[in-house]
Amino acid sequence: KDSTPYTGPITVNEDTTIKAYAVKNGYEDSYVATAVYTKTRSVLTPTLSPAGGIFTGSISVTISSEDGAAIYYTTNGETPTKDSTPYTGPITLSEPTSINAIAYKTGMTESGIATGVYNFNLPAPTFSVVSGTYNTVQNVEINCTTEGATIYYTTDGSEPTSSSIEYTSAVTIDGTTTLKAIAVKKDWINSNVTEAEYTLKVAAITYTPDPSKQFDEETTVTLTCEGATIYYTIDSTDPTKESTPYTNSITVTKTTNIKAIAVRDGWEDSDIIDLWYKKFITVGEPVFNPDNNQALLETTAIEITCTVPNQEDQVYTPTIYYTLDGSDPRENGLKYQEGMITV
Repeated sequence: KDSTPYTGPITVNEDTTIKAYAVKNGYEDSYVATAVYTKTRSVLTPTLSPAGGIFTGSISVTISSEDGAAIYYTTNGETPTKDSTPYTGPITLSEPTSINAIAYKTGMTESGIATGVYNFNLPAPTFSVVSGTYNTVQNVEINCTTEGATIYYTTDGSEPTSSSIEYTSAVTIDGTTTLKAIAVKKDWINSNVTEAEYTLKVAAITYTPDPSKQFDEETTVTLTCEGATIYYTIDSTDPTKESTPYTNSITVTKTTNIKAIAVRDGWEDSDIIDLWYKKFITVGEPVFNPDNNQALLETTAIEITCTVPNQEDQVYTPTIYYTLDGSDPRENGLKYQEGMITV
């Protein structure tokens, strides 16, 4: 009678043995009743490794619980049961996935549900043409290795978003351009931005004839650069867009220095070509003073001169060579300087 009097339901939250008997005045006490209550323990909640996060490429996820427990899991967001996929080894993931896992063990209640959310970055797009300087229009293909990804791009240097131009075919680069692209797919983390700088430079001007060959009376110079406008000068100054535009071949009648440049909107100007077309000049015979038929009565200085026709075409000063022994002069012989020959 000194034990705890029963007044209402007894809450049991651990293994417990309850003994009870009843008493009433005028009656003998009842027999002692005994009840043993054993609490059923839950299986440890599974552990996922890695537990979740943001990843690039593919990963392997392992699931563990206590010894003897059987683990079941889902990858579609549904609650796992014994009818779900049994865990037998690492799970390979390469796209956004949510794993739910539960553990069962005989004599125990099922575990809590473990959840891991795995997000993935889309790989950055790749360009078929690398950054650089080019002399022709470029068609750049953009690719993403993840199937179903949509690519968006810009050509004005701004950062691309899902509101930018959607890539459907090769991007034509017809001028100096900054190309940026991004890959987007539902449930995925947007890719990093891929960027390339394309500089288009006008190709070098081609020309005929070869300026290393001298001409006699005149020559006709032709300049060519497809898709560009050519400007030129004939006074040795560097050409600009303010110089003479090339529309027809240039007729050259005297030694002339032609410089030319090709320009195109949105492109870098071509390199300047520097051409010297030299007219062939016949140098006159040397003239002696006094002449060779004159008798000399005393020591005399001999002067030698030489004339050059069409002086405006002269590009160098004629050099006179001479001999004093009756042999024919050569370029490797004695070089004449004024006042140096005395007879």
